[in-house]
Amino acid sequence: MATWSPTAFARGLASLRAFANAEPELSASARADFPTTWADERFPWMSATLMAWTLHGREDAEGRTAADRQLLRDGQRLSRAERGLLSALAASWCSVFEVEEVRLGQGLRLRDLVLDEVLEVKERSLTTQVARYDLIASWVIPTEDHLELVGGIVAIPRPLREHVVVAARHAFATHQPPADDVPGRRRQARRLAPFLFTRVLELLTTERPLLNFEDEPLRLCTARFRIRHPAKVEEHLRRHDGFTREGEGHYNWEGPRAAVWGSLTVEGKVLVLTTHSAQRLEKGKALLEELLGAEAEHEEDTVGPVQSVRGEPARALPDDAPPQLADAFALMLAQRAREELSRGIPAWGGRSASDLMRSTEGRAQVLEWLKDWESQVSHLSDAADLLWDDLYAELGLSRDERIPLTQVYSSKEVPRLEPVRAELTTTELPEDLSLEPLPRRRAFQDAARRKPRRKPPAPELEPGALYAFKLGPFDVGVDGRTSVYVAVTSEGEALPPVFGRRDAEGLEGLARDNAGLKRYCESRLARAGAGHGFASRPMPDSVTRFRAALALQMHWASVEPGLMVMPEVTEALLDATAALVRAEPWESWTNEEVFTVHLEGTVRGTRELSVMGSGSSEFGFALFDRAGSVERMSMSGLPGGNVDVLIPDSLGVTLEDAPDWVVKTVKDVTGLPFVPDVMRVQRNTPRLGNAEELVLAAAVAQALALARPEEREVNVELKVGDLHVRVQLEIPLPLLTGSYVGKLDLLSLATRRPKATHAPTRSLPTKKVSETLLEFAKPILEDVEDSEDPQAELFTCLALALSAWNAVVQDTWEPEKGWVERARATLKRMPRDVREMMLHDFELLVERKRRHFADDPRLLDALDIARRPDDLSVRLAGVVTPGAWSEFVGV
Repeated sequence: MATWSPTAFARGLASLRAFANAEPELSASARADFPTTWADERFPWMSATLMAWTLHGREDAEGRTAADRQLLRDGQRLSRAERGLLSALAASWCSVFEVEEVRLGQGLRLRDLVLDEVLEVKERSLTTQVARYDLIASWVIPTEDHLELVGGIVAIPRPLREHVVVAARHAFATHQPPADDVPGRRRQARRLAPFLFTRVLELLTTERPLLNFEDEPLRLCTARFRIRHPAKVEEHLRRHDGFTREGEGHYNWEGPRAAVWGSLTVEGKVLVLTTHSAQRLEKGKALLEELLGAEAEHEEDTVGPVQSVRGEPARALPDDAPPQLADAFALMLAQRAREELSRGIPAWGGRSASDLMRSTEGRAQVLEWLKDWESQVSHLSDAADLLWDDLYAELGLSRDERIPLTQVYSSKEVPRLEPVRAELTTTELPEDLSLEPLPRRRAFQDAARRKPRRKPPAPELEPGALYAFKLGPFDVGVDGRTSVYVAVTSEGEALPPVFGRRDAEGLEGLARDNAGLKRYCESRLARAGAGHGFASRPMPDSVTRFRAALALQMHWASVEPGLMVMPEVTEALLDATAALVRAEPWESWTNEEVFTVHLEGTVRGTRELSVMGSGSSEFGFALFDRAGSVERMSMSGLPGGNVDVLIPDSLGVTLEDAPDWVVKTVKDVTGLPFVPDVMRVQRNTPRLGNAEELVLAAAVAQALALARPEEREVNVELKVGDLHVRVQLEIPLPLLTGSYVGKLDLLSLATRRPKATHAPTRSLPTKKVSETLLEFAKPILEDVEDSEDPQAELFTCLALALSAWNAVVQDTWEPEKGWVERARATLKRMPRDVREMMLHDFELLVERKRRHFADDPRLLDALDIARRPDDLSVRLAGVVTPGAWSEFVGV
């Protein structure tokens, strides 16, 4: 069979449709297999499925579909592409599939939940619409070396998973061909199309009542009260544990398990109780009568109709919800899943997850339960991925685990549709809510915090052998997408690459000119390479590194044709930037705390460095040629007209997460999914970095990865071929993180303080450290409430105060001095627009600490500002510095 262009596919399908229309009786029989009517606007996939059933699904008395019959009649005069299309359609089948992996813009890995097959499907548009663990019902057609989706595609809500899959598997089992008869099993699955899609339609159109967790019908109910003194009523509500104030005159009534049972609104002399249950309305009225007494007089009730839903309730958040709201929702669901697991799942009959994990069927229950929870937000946010990773690991499960479907869907009866149980809240987002979008979290940020996986080293090639691998596919303009196939010999020589659209084509080209060498390839090429003498084996480490260097070279060349860099230069850059990602310097420094960089060797001079990544979507660093560049950049960002910004001469290193085909090769070497880009700017004109600049970027990245806030400097030397760079990095003191910076382990000191050996000579302060810090910073907090973001402004002010406080404590009691001077030097290198104000505040705070708080030896750490309904709260930790233990603790 052959592949075809979209035009050829449309033309072939139109020809097949005309052929089927010429058989009115058979077409009428196909139509009769489906329901008489359905709403095309809501279920457009039904019409597409009926068309697929008519053209390549329903069989005649001899077991042939319309595609078979046209191929038999007209095959001799059809083109190769048309014959290939008809053959593929004739071999198609339909089923229910679970999405195991989404490769954006490339394809999907699907698990057939009826046949229990794993399929690699090429499909671009659907990759932006589905997420891991989604269920779809669709048609699949085989082509030469892959599978494609065709016909109607319908998304199946996961809560309806068993209702669809168990029914389909039971229907399939009645006429199940032997396990080794793959074509026969697929034909039998295809015959289920009318049953399968009609079943989905019925489930999505059946009306189901909504119940709360106490099995009470959901209906909107209100009770209205006339109140005498609104202020007194609100005072009673604020003091009661069951009511939470959400705003002026608005309260939530909270029930068990943090569910919101209702809401209260006070407007003038009217109090309105709103619930979603008649029973809860009566409970709420009784509670208010007992709480308010004569202050509230009941006037009237309204009870609405019972609420119901068709199919499954809509997602808790819309697809266009603000990113930070989606992130918070994802984290909340992950935490709730963990809580549910610790309490026990009612459907498991009192058995714990650890009990269930002892059997395959129980293991399947736990795994599907996790998938059901995680899939609720898979379309919205990946903020909770690390929490899910931890939960899977704690249970001894893996997302890649495939349990036999006979254990997953073991029910002997198709489940019935039950009422939908849900807790509805009566609160809504305020109409004037203004949320700033949070920067997109990068995959390499999460990967950097996981323990690197150790994989056994792959043996190198024996003499007289070559190893082939594939890069791509990537776009090549009007010619569409192609891949490049490369082979490396056991002597390390890279053979001329071969470009091709299909694996067989590329490997044939490599084999043609290397007949005398033993041939190996990566596993994904094994099937296509078998016919050309290639055997699959693990990729040698040296080839893996070369592949990543070549992928980066090709990626850079696509931006700047003609750029050539030796592999050892690229490998040095990869190693250095991987170390940088794992060090996460953007967690300690902002872009306003300037590093001084002294260079010797191939590149000489003194430069400025600014870290990118604190609160932004760009990660990496900028190395400026001249002092004062960071300040000039900050001043150029001032508002005022459409004036072109002059970018100072600099070398920028940014960490990206695309394109995917390069990311994968880098991840195989470093364990981190990222792509380093090095950009040189001269005279306001950007270009990609050359070999010398890449080595410089690698050396500086190494130094920055080694930088520690408590150290004053770090030195690095890097040699790559004839290029030699020495870096001395002067490290600024991070002042605005709200964390202690120094050489002590405060957590250890707080939990393992030595016992006293003598009576202390001075008394420890008794005031809480949070109150102390607020009093200490009072002179610089006057304008916080009037700022655009009081919470962020309060954190910045208190973080500066914490740094000034700790610097004085360390200079006073610890053996290593100079912390105040180092902080002062950091402030003096900041841009002018923040330097003058912060330096003024810092000097004021240092003097204030020495004059009014000199007897407090506590080091401060872990500053956090939390928002409460009416104000902001401050939390932090305080530990007596060891240098003061003799005086204050008696050690």
